[in-house]
Amino acid sequence: MDIFVSWAGPDSHAVALVLRRWLPHVLSFVRPWVSSEDIRKGTRWSDELWARLQETSDCLVCLTPGAVRSPWVNFEAGAVARAVGGQAHVSPILLGSSPGDLGGKPLAMFQCTEFTRRDIERLIKAINAVAVTPLPESEVLRRFRRQWATLRDEIGRIHIASADDSEEAKALGAEAPNDQVHPIEDSILEQVAGSDDDWPLDVEEIARTISQNRVVTRHYVDELIRRGFLREKRSAESPSTYTETSTGRAYLVERGLV
Repeated sequence: MDIFVSWAGPDSHAVALVLRRWLPHVLSFVRPWVSSEDIRKGTRWSDELWARLQETSDCLVCLTPGAVRSPWVNFEAGAVARAVGGQAHVSPILLGSSPGDLGGKPLAMFQCTEFTRRDIERLIKAINAVAVTPLPESEVLRRFRRQWATLRDEIGRIHIASADDSEEAKALGAEAPNDQVHPIEDSILEQVAGSDDDWPLDVEEIARTISQNRVVTRHYVDELIRRGFLREKRSAESPSTYTETSTGRAYLVERGLV
């Protein structure tokens, strides 16, 4: 049984790695998948990531205060939910956060798990219950009780940034927005800027031009719009198309990309 473990930021990543090691000790049929460890060297990461999102029906989301604000974990969890026709099991695990911190974010629609012995035990039992060949519940509980202290102690050694730390990091990041632009976003901006104004690009054409799949491209296009680098042109007769803003053009010129 494959389980996609989603993360964003150093502390969330550390939690994901602990879960990757720990889960098979309790549920031996589980194969946790973490992008930093399980994407094969030499492959295009976005293609393999999207293939994995389409194949899995179970997703654990490691939600530290910093990860709560990440659009990427919401994207991954939403992609899992959509890829299997809405039948996915998406389980946000809250560490240093509470359900109220999710506010109106997409992850708020899923049942959250708080990092307590009782809630993690319930999560493990829920994963076992949807397995093709579940283990006897008595065996699951026996393994969980034997392994719980290990999980508790390993997670306890991770520095989970507080909400205040995350706000400070966010403020510092706002002073240097160029550092936050992903290489895929650079490619999108270059392609949009290089297109003739009479022939603006839609998401399908951008994805094809930069050799990325459509869903990943859609995510980064939305991020560029949110940051003010791209402008969307909507039409009832044709797909939305995009042009760069003055901010996007200034960024490209500064980087020597145009």
